[in-house]
Amino acid sequence: NDDDKADVMLFEDLDDMYWGHISKSDDGKFLFLEFASQETSEAHYLDLEDPDATLQCISKRREKVLYDVEHRHGKFWITSNVGGTPNMRLFTSPVKADSDDEWELVKDPESS
Repeated sequence: NDDDKADVMLFEDLDDMYWGHISKSDDGKFLFLEFASQETSEAHYLDLEDPDATLQCISKRREKVLYDVEHRHGKFWITSNVGGTPNMRLFTSPVKADSDDEWELVKDPESS
């Protein structure tokens, strides 16, 4: 009986500089836990189609790097200012933990 299972804490962030946000991907396949300050962010995901899935970090916090994540067509779609750009750029990434080395630029608003 599912009612007898104890609640499980997925994540706890004790840093007062960060706020948290929970959302579900538009396709309903992933739960996202996102934490951000004014200049830095970090996102975690949980595969809702895998009952044994655990919470995974997409990219650990990096100073002055903001990013936001969505899932579509088997990829993460990420908007980020990584690289110090003043505007957010669009990247894709494989669906896996610690994937920041594999982000591929799709659109840079700075280029024509």
